[in-house]
Amino acid sequence: METVVEHANRREASSVLSTEEIHKLKFNRFYTVEQIGGASDAQIAGLGIGGAAMRQKAAISLRDRARAAVKEDMEKKD
Repeated sequence: METVVEHANRREASSVLSTEEIHKLKFNRFYTVEQIGGASDAQIAGLGIGGAAMRQKAAISLRDRARAAVKEDMEKKD
């Protein structure tokens, strides 16, 4: 599970999220990409403007990561 707020590589996290976005996430108790990607509309509304875009980015990131993992597994089998 990837931690958004306390990311191992803060430069990478700051390239994706602004400091203000990270503070909003902490305040609303979002700590992982999985939590953001699976958040309800009510939870996203608590993030204010840009919350829906953050959820969409998180969902895309999770989907891409899952696809990469499947592709890697398929390549190992071949």
